[in-house]
Amino acid sequence: MIESADTQLNRGVYREATSICGQTAANDDGMPHYVVFYAMTEEGYFHDCMGVIADSDNNFTHSDTIITSRYCLAEGDISATKVIPLSNYIPNIAIIKLNQPIAYTDGIFPMCFPNKSDTLDEDLTCNIAEIYIGMLAPNLFTWTVKMLPHKDCAKLLNATSIDYKNKLCFTEIYGPSFQMLTIYDEDILTEGSALVCNKQGRRYLYGVRDFVKEFRKQPHKLPVVVVTFIPPYLDFIKENM
Repeated sequence: MIESADTQLNRGVYREATSICGQTAANDDGMPHYVVFYAMTEEGYFHDCMGVIADSDNNFTHSDTIITSRYCLAEGDISATKVIPLSNYIPNIAIIKLNQPIAYTDGIFPMCFPNKSDTLDEDLTCNIAEIYIGMLAPNLFTWTVKMLPHKDCAKLLNATSIDYKNKLCFTEIYGPSFQMLTIYDEDILTEGSALVCNKQGRRYLYGVRDFVKEFRKQPHKLPVVVVTFIPPYLDFIKENM
């Protein structure tokens, strides 16, 4: 059962003049925006998934909302937690309402939301963010990705029915990096990982990781990461924050 959210975050500010969301700095690795959900038992800690601290348009001091994947929490956890999953036919997003809000500090900030009319192109710098659970503290891994054209995505996934308005495909720009190669390591939290894009010096949450397609029989091909695109569901998210 989920007991708490580990908010060991780091330093980490825009939003069209409305809040402190999405701050970036030269010595900031991005951790200010994330939480880790874990269970604590007599046998130790069991890390389940990660999530993004959601920004509120009219709150500048704290957040009680986490955006993550709908598979972040097991059904047993959902029954004991304030969770607002989207309907079954809507993709992989869940809104978690915390019993106690997370106060903003010099080392804890929310992530910015994009506009619901936003689209992505290859010129925008985006990263997939995942968390490695180290011996002393969680560490954030990010790897730079590029968006694939819809036709290439459908071909690689052998799935012509993917809705390009709601699902986007990405692959790593610079080839297999340490981060990419450790994506399946048991100490890497991938459930709830985020697609984060930088705009005007701020970080924006553009997607939640859905799944990864590997090409084990074709090792020269980079894995494809499929994400659920946030903007089409922005109204729903904000109505339930």
